[in-house]
This record gives sequence, structure tokens and C-alpha cells, in this order.
Amino acid sequence: MKEKKFVVEVNGALSSTIATVPGIEFPLSINVDSAGSFAYAGNSDGSNPQIIVIDAASNSQVGSVLLTAPARDTHYSAADNVLYAALNDETLVRIDAAGTSSLVIDSTALSGGPSDLVFNEATKTAVAAQPVARWR
Repeated sequence: MKEKKFVVEVNGALSSTIATVPGIEFPLSINVDSAGSFAYAGNSDGSNPQIIVIDAASNSQVGSVLLTAPARDTHYSAADNVLYAALNDETLVRIDAAGTSSLVIDSTALSGGPSDLVFNEATKTAVAAQPVARWR
């Protein structure tokens, strides 16, 4: 049986579960757009890698963006309404975060598997940390 995934409203001691969103396997990252209308959850299920689009008003899945590999880390940029995703197959993907019309814009090959992703809004630059093997 699949584990339930919850939407939790964080408000200090008053934090509570407000909904359950089924069908999301092992979400490693989640981002909310600047309008608060949609949430984008990175599904790390290797057999079905995708970004799940969740309607924030109904707390239900309303779409998805298929990926070539699970998203290791993601970042939403309010400056250009783009979701950046570092994938386990050594790829950085830009996704047009347009709710139910979301889609992959383009991708860039990385030189190794990413461990983390950060984004600088001022320079519109995504930086993926890539572990380097240690030689002895």
C-alpha cells in the first residue's frame, strides 16, 4: 500500500495537516508559486519521475511534468516563473511553472550527479553542487 502524503500548514505551535494528496511517491522537494495558487512537488520515484502540480486551493493533483530522472532538488524562481530541477541523471531542467499548463522549457547536461541546488534571483543563476570523488 502506498504511503499517504500530507499538505501541512506550518504556523508555529498551530501547525496542522490540512489535506492528504495521494499518488506522490517520496517527494524530496516542494515549491509554491508566487501567487500561492500552485505547489510543485518533485516525485523521486525512479520508475515514474515527474513534477506533480498541486492546486493549492483544492489540495489536489491537477497535472504533472514528466522527467527523465527523479528530481534531486528544485527551486522556484518568482522572477521568471520557472521551476529549476536538478535531476539524478546529471541534468538541470527548466520548467515553465504555469499550473496545469506547466512544461519543460529546456535542459542542460551537468558534469556529475547533483546533490543540492540553489538559485540567485538577482543574477537568475542556478548553481548545482556536484560531489567530487576523493582519490587517495
